[in-house]
Amino acid sequence: MSDSLRRGLVRKSGIRFCIADVSESSAELERRHLSGPVAGQILAQAVCGAALLSADLSDQNECLSLQFRVDGPIDGILVEAAGDGKLRGFTYAKILNDLDGIEPYNLTAALGGDGGLTILRSTPTATLSTAHIRARPPIIAANIARYFHESIQTPTAVELAVESKDGYLKKAFGCTAEKMPDGNTEDFVKILEAFDNKSVQKTLLDADDPATALTDLFGIGDIDFTETRPLAFGCRCDIARAESILSSLSSDELKEAIDSGKPETVTCHFCGHTYTVDTDGLKSVLTKKLASN
Repeated sequence: MSDSLRRGLVRKSGIRFCIADVSESSAELERRHLSGPVAGQILAQAVCGAALLSADLSDQNECLSLQFRVDGPIDGILVEAAGDGKLRGFTYAKILNDLDGIEPYNLTAALGGDGGLTILRSTPTATLSTAHIRARPPIIAANIARYFHESIQTPTAVELAVESKDGYLKKAFGCTAEKMPDGNTEDFVKILEAFDNKSVQKTLLDADDPATALTDLFGIGDIDFTETRPLAFGCRCDIARAESILSSLSSDELKEAIDSGKPETVTCHFCGHTYTVDTDGLKSVLTKKLASN
């Protein structure tokens, strides 16, 4: 099954649910970045979190960015979920030799004890909102829940469930349960217990149809899923962006590169793709740079 984001409501309880499957996108990013299993799982959690947060994006051109800076050896994470369902991202460190060979993988040790979370909503031309959260400890799901509570002021439970097999990411699911202003408190407490005791995590990873299984788990009525959005790995990088990055070089540096006859390479941090700009491309960059001065 392809990646997707599903959103629904238990109407009689006033509780909204969102379920994200980002297994394929996260596995593709792990492969592109040549990440070890610990970085792969952390990236998958962050991608899943960004996908869940993107549920309220109202335009395909909008983007939700989630950035963690942490004091653990993973150093940081940056992921984006666009309104059109495209997902991309990276961890600052890709291989953690002290942690990658030990199962179950210790994501807490990789993230460390202190950090900061920034959640940015934007369009190509404007920043729509920014939220900063002190993340201590920098557990991804817990701090996304804090964002819902503090910035959106909606009581929300968050689960990010990932699983690897033979060192490679296989599953990445997430779920949020939001108590609407008229939501039933007793039902929401029952749901919080299922999140806290890891029943939601187990259901997301083990069930063939997590949506149906979660409905049975919570026992508060059917979740009326009214929206399904396809998700997929996708990056906005291209050769034009690569040439734009090279335009930051000085005119003398560009001339030196042209005279050497060797192409320049630019690697996208988000997807790992490397672009090669040949001599003709470098000449074009230089011509545009001189014309703009």
